[in-house]
Amino acid sequence: MRAFLLLPFALVACSDGGDTSDKDASDTDTDTDTDTDTDSDSDVDTDTDTDADTDTDTDTDADTDTGEIPLEADSGYTGAARVVFLVDGATGTVAEPSSVSVYDPATGTNRVVAGLTVRSDSFIDCAGEWIFVLESRTPDGDTDRILRISPDDATYTEWVLGSNFKPRDILAVGAGFWVAASGKPRLLTFNDAGTAGPFIDLSAHSDGDGLPEANGLYARGSSVYATVARQNSTDGSYAGARVVEIDRDTNTITRSADLVGRYPSGKMVANGERLIVHHRSTAAGGKGFNTDGGLEALPLLELASAGLIVDDSVEGVTQSAAAFDPFFARAWLATADSTGAPFVSSYSLLSDARAEHWGTDKAVVGLGAYEGTLWLGENPFEGGTGALVGRSSRSGTESVRVEQSGRVRALSVCAPSTVPEE
Repeated sequence: MRAFLLLPFALVACSDGGDTSDKDASDTDTDTDTDTDTDSDSDVDTDTDTDADTDTDTDTDADTDTGEIPLEADSGYTGAARVVFLVDGATGTVAEPSSVSVYDPATGTNRVVAGLTVRSDSFIDCAGEWIFVLESRTPDGDTDRILRISPDDATYTEWVLGSNFKPRDILAVGAGFWVAASGKPRLLTFNDAGTAGPFIDLSAHSDGDGLPEANGLYARGSSVYATVARQNSTDGSYAGARVVEIDRDTNTITRSADLVGRYPSGKMVANGERLIVHHRSTAAGGKGFNTDGGLEALPLLELASAGLIVDDSVEGVTQSAAAFDPFFARAWLATADSTGAPFVSSYSLLSDARAEHWGTDKAVVGLGAYEGTLWLGENPFEGGTGALVGRSSRSGTESVRVEQSGRVRALSVCAPSTVPEE
């Protein structure tokens, strides 16, 4: 999910520079001819200068690769940058229909997707050229579905799934898409037209209810990583969350790893040679210190958990809202202290230390980072209508506020995974 998200996520392309071996061999032949020694010296001087300049550029690229911005936040999204959010009728019930809004941060214009309403507990994600709303309508006795929305004109098409699929995350893989459906013991695949293809069996990682509860996807190289919550649907107990590694070419599981955190939210990112997984706190009501939410690191070489690098026992309860910022190698979390007071915090994925941290006077629903701005859905704690708010990712200073006619129910920033030029 995204996953903003942004976050699959190689960022810098390097060139080795220099002349070709054919040109060097030609220079050597010319040097053996005494009649053309003068010309040969000229050639060597020119070649040497050019090579040296190119070598310097290559060194700069290497520094960028290893130290400046090691965060890979590639969700596979290639469309225009948009902030997407749901707005309901302010009653606070998930069954009340929500509209879908597509906001352009470059122009400050907002489009409501005409003719579309979804449940307020739907998920928003982006993959390929499209924005997606993943809706589970099983509680209403209807079929679950995926809405594919154009970021340019906010029109949509519908992919019908069936009952009790519970789609949670979507990822562009090759020319098609993979979907994490927590209501089925498998990952779903679709081609670009929305036609279902072969599935990826996850039943070996199910808990007592026969479902692994897949809820997040992330691609890196030839592998796709899926988080499974393994929560019993009857009594809500946890059997131990996992990350599963899948070969994207053969659709087979290659490795898996148990997680320390209890409930992976579905948001992941690669930072150097580590996979970072975000966990939502399972503390009742989002208060108290449950020490099972935060950020967990898994070195990819051995794919074994290194534990929570940020956890609730120290930093405050982690809410479901999280975002990864590829521009500043940051993870952004919405947190609350033991009294329920809300904060927004960022953590450096270079040092695993908290960086920015500021409180809000509104409840935060959704986070997304894009080019130095942190986008939030903010609602009053009791009643009232919400707003889409843009804040400085460093200071928290508000720069944009777009008031809404109802409460904001979900938010995601969809943006191509690019890095600012030095």
